[in-house]
Amino acid sequence: MNPRMKQLRTRRPLARLVSALSALLLVASCGAPAVRRSADEPAEDLGETRALEVITATLNGLDVRSSTGWEVDIGGEERLRVDLHLGNGDFGIEYVTGQDRADDAALPPPPRTRELQILPGNGDDARAQLLLLDERSYGFDPHVEHVQEGQTSARDAEGRLARDVTDFVQYVRGQGGL
Repeated sequence: MNPRMKQLRTRRPLARLVSALSALLLVASCGAPAVRRSADEPAEDLGETRALEVITATLNGLDVRSSTGWEVDIGGEERLRVDLHLGNGDFGIEYVTGQDRADDAALPPPPRTRELQILPGNGDDARAQLLLLDERSYGFDPHVEHVQEGQTSARDAEGRLARDVTDFVQYVRGQGGL
């Protein structure tokens, strides 16, 4: 018998065994398939607390002083308590959650594109300009394997939030607001 044929014969049963065991391990390790959402429906959002931490850190890095407690008339029944007031001027940042939208019908719907959404004040606050950052724009997939396949990570979402705040600060500076 040809030595090469003998070698193939002895490897063939071993190859079949390895192949069968691999298939069994693969099936056993898979379990129920993971529920994946589309890129339009991220599994999680940053949450308001984390988002405000990122926004504040970004503002601090840009040497922009901010404060809380500023209220602006946006045309609703009550004045909007803005998350962050930039300097002493007419500019602020509001991180908008689903609960915020439920509580205040005067908030406009989120933008359909990734453009920044600036809401003007109303009445005596007509000079106010508020950057609205919708929580759904900063979603991410918490599963490492999905991120490795190209889904958005929490770090990516935080980076996008920081860039949006930076862009707004550049706009405010261009308007002489800081």
